[in-house]
Amino acid sequence: MSLLLDGLNDLSKLMFSLVIVSLVIGAIVLAAVIFANVTKLILFFRYHKYNKQQSSSGLTAAEAARSFLDSNGLQDVKVKKLGFFRALFYGNHYDIFSKTVYLRRSIINSKSVTAVGLALQKVGLALQHKEGGAKFKTKAVLGQLAVFGPVIFLPIAAVGLILDAFLFDFTGVASIVGIVIGFVFYFVATIFTLLNVSVEKRANNQALLMLEKSGLFDETDLAGIRDVFKSYILSYIADAILAVLKLLQYLFKIIGVVFKGVNKK
Repeated sequence: MSLLLDGLNDLSKLMFSLVIVSLVIGAIVLAAVIFANVTKLILFFRYHKYNKQQSSSGLTAAEAARSFLDSNGLQDVKVKKLGFFRALFYGNHYDIFSKTVYLRRSIINSKSVTAVGLALQKVGLALQHKEGGAKFKTKAVLGQLAVFGPVIFLPIAAVGLILDAFLFDFTGVASIVGIVIGFVFYFVATIFTLLNVSVEKRANNQALLMLEKSGLFDETDLAGIRDVFKSYILSYIADAILAVLKLLQYLFKIIGVVFKGVNKK
């Protein structure tokens, strides 16, 4: 009997520790959310600042992308305007499946520093595809799940709770399964976000190297593009930190649900 009571006491202490850790992580997540929003605000202002500044090259974003794709042996890569759904889920991006650089309608025909810089950054991604980098390939595959993973998580968890209520008499089995499946989606999204920082940074460097070598852009253009690229990377880093913290949050939720189930027994 005393052993049973000791076991319950140990379990209660562990549960209390988990609650404290979850609260601490929650506070850190809040700080990370604030940091992420600040980085996005900086990005927003820099994006629009340099979107008003015309590039000295005289090229539109589409023309710049086409020119640099061709000069790097990527004649098979297309440049297209984003449709509504692609713009909603992906934004400006390079698609490995269709070998296409997709640009928003607001920048594809623009001659601004922002527009040309972003177009060349996507050319940098196309170059990575051509070179066959492992990080790029992994990121591209995970990207499809990462976009929809967080969206799918809540419905899966909800289905688990409903099944648990009606079929398993609130034993927690279905709930745990639902949360674990949702956790897998978040894990994939987190790995994607971490890889995204490395892949995008490399694309930035490749784009800047192409811009510098071309001689078509003056130092004012290059300085503006560097500012925009730095803002994007800072935003990606903030997203990566937030993704890792949220993953930890859900991990502790799973552990908490498991121990509650054990405690009931």
